[in-house]
Amino acid sequence: ITQSGAIAVDDGAVSLTGGAITLGSANVLGEVTVASGAGAVSLTENDAIAIAGITRTDGDLTLDAATNAITQSGAIAVDDGAVSLTGGAITLGSANVLGVVNISSTGANDVALTDSAALDLGTVTVSQNLSLSAAGAITDSGVVTVSGTTALDNITGTDAAITLDSASTYTGDVTFTVDAGSDVTITDNSAFAIQSGLNVNNLSITSTGSVSDLGDIDIDGTLTVSAVDQSIELAGTGNDLRGAVSLTGAAVTLNDSTATSIAGITATGALSVTSGGAITQSGGIDVDSTASFTAGANAITLTDAGNDFNGAVSLSNSGTNDVALTDTNALDLGTVSVGQDLTVKTGGDLTDSGAITVEGLGTIVSTGQNITLGDSTA
Repeated sequence: ITQSGAIAVDDGAVSLTGGAITLGSANVLGEVTVASGAGAVSLTENDAIAIAGITRTDGDLTLDAATNAITQSGAIAVDDGAVSLTGGAITLGSANVLGVVNISSTGANDVALTDSAALDLGTVTVSQNLSLSAAGAITDSGVVTVSGTTALDNITGTDAAITLDSASTYTGDVTFTVDAGSDVTITDNSAFAIQSGLNVNNLSITSTGSVSDLGDIDIDGTLTVSAVDQSIELAGTGNDLRGAVSLTGAAVTLNDSTATSIAGITATGALSVTSGGAITQSGGIDVDSTASFTAGANAITLTDAGNDFNGAVSLSNSGTNDVALTDTNALDLGTVSVGQDLTVKTGGDLTDSGAITVEGLGTIVSTGQNITLGDSTA
């Protein structure tokens, strides 16, 4: 079905049955139904587009309403193809099967899409808020740009992942509604704030801006945050980080209410780690400025051979708990308060710039290096 002139149905409905359907003029179609068939469908309107139902077994679907709204009263099912939507406000809330979705929405208009299966975002530009609900994984094969907030919901898909790893920009807050067993990955070309109360399995965030938490977060698996030359502020006092933590940023603050396992930290600024349990590591820590580790009545064991602390390192714990610290180069001890034994190993000179208090045995291994500890050491 094609056209060489416009179709205007001012008060009624349009039903289309055919293979490829291309209506590219400035049409006014009313409520549109496209019967089941194979072939691409492209509909252009000079008015709002209202879909009563579309079913295609093969081929792409294109709906172009210019700056007008796109709505639906019946489901859209595109079994093998991509869906492209151009309009103002776009609201597709039925049990759709959309596959790959490209969106262009202009003006102060929101976009809300529901998919009864997995959803793949192609090229998406939304000038206001974006809300997506899927019963399976949510991914991106294209770049997503959202000027407002973004809400992503796939909790009806058991432990379904959200993987948004294209070089996208989410200007407003991003919220996830997922199962606790879901993995979440997101890349953002702006600052990123982690929602309060987020509970997921593995969480990975890559940002060109700062990364912070808006409240306590609960990560059952690994946490990876990369914000090169930007601050990372994970300061929620009730944060529960049960897996290994990897952080790359400028100034880095990490609070964890339970034991903290560091897989690797690179901080070009200062580093602060506060834990409600033992602090351990499985990968190196590289800090260009000062570093502090506080573990309450728990041990601190930072003995990776790749550690490189360029500023003063402060350590604090209590009770019958030991502290062990290794630095591949010279080490400056800041304020140190150890509940039991302290073991320090360095590949360079050892100095102190703060008071050192050790309740138990102090052991220092700095073979062939100078050791200079001031009078405030006890």
